[in-house]
Parts: sequence; structure tokens; C-alpha cells
Amino acid sequence: MRRWLVACAAATGTTASYAAFSMRPPTGDIDQADDGRALALEVKIGASVNDGVVVHLRWLQRMLGDQLLDAAVVTTGTTAYRRTDGIAVIPASLLGP
Repeated sequence: MRRWLVACAAATGTTASYAAFSMRPPTGDIDQADDGRALALEVKIGASVNDGVVVHLRWLQRMLGDQLLDAAVVTTGTTAYRRTDGIAVIPASLLGP
């Protein structure tokens, strides 16, 4: 997780395309655990989360159903909470040094 966040931070502010900020494998498949379950994380530079921010996570919830362990948005905000749609909002500052 830490290496992934460092990679995202390094790419922020560069001229890389959106397809390059994505952590999906080149095949477009979703990386899943050995048992087929997945954890979805979206990283946003903003502090607030609205329905537009989580549109892809909600789509993934519908597609994967019970195979999705959890979905979360990591933000620059200060409060951790869970939205009514079940998506967690996590301030990056809570992830550690």
C-alpha cells in the first residue's frame, strides 16, 4: 500500500495521462486476491467527496457484488467516515508517516 501511494504521489503534478495514473494491469483486469475478492481504492487530491467522486467505485460495487471486500476514497480531508452507500472516506493523514 505504501509503495502504491508513493507511486501515486510521484505521478501527481506530472504530465502523465490518466491511463498512466491508473493502477490496473495493462490487460485492464482488476487485481484480485487469490480467493477472487478485491479492495477498491480511489485517491483524490480534494478534501470533500460527493457522488461524482465515487461514481466508478459505485459501478465497481455493482459489478463485483460480494466479491468486493470494501471500497474507499483517500482524500486530503480531516475526517474519516463511511458514506450511506457504504464507501469509506479516509484522510491520507491517517495512513501513517
